Amino acid sequence: MLKKRRELGLEDKFVFVYTGNARYYQFLDGSIKFFNRFREKYPDSFLIIISEFEIREFTVLLEKYNIPETGYFIVSLPQNKISELQQIADMGLLLREDYPLNHNSFPTKFAEYLASGVPVLMTPYIHSISPMVISNNLGEVIDIKDDYSEDIELIYKKYKNNLSCKKHCCQFAQKELMWQNKAKLFFKIIDGI
Repeated sequence: MLKKRRELGLEDKFVFVYTGNARYYQFLDGSIKFFNRFREKYPDSFLIIISEFEIREFTVLLEKYNIPETGYFIVSLPQNKISELQQIADMGLLLREDYPLNHNSFPTKFAEYLASGVPVLMTPYIHSISPMVISNNLGEVIDIKDDYSEDIELIYKKYKNNLSCKKHCCQFAQKELMWQNKAKLFFKIIDGI
């Protein structure tokens, strides 16, 4: 991970990653707006966007918030290469609005971020995972607001190059979120029915 950061010239940056598409429920405008505010306070911030779809929608938002091309890159990768790039990030963006669609969802990228050793930044509106993030120290849960100043400072200090946090997230995912590790439990439950 450290070698890859050096190769990309990101070793001294606070790196966010967003993996996914540009559908309305992904709250991209809010994510890019947050990144813009973060970058205003900490110009050493960088955003990696991994997506196969709607690249133009991402660039329109990045332009809207005046994010210079030196502050991000967008890449499309095969599924088996995503973790290799994701793992260099300090934090994964998983911000969502208060829509019923989000309340009971379980975004695949949540487990993928953690398995890559990336803590998440999310809003409380994904009810299925926000309590897990809080109780297991897997990132930060913040609400949508205009002034993120306090959150930004906390996030920067707590997560920049925090290798022990990255290791904790990865180990949690391996133990708690991989179906292979839970298969025996599932089969035992099914046998008992």
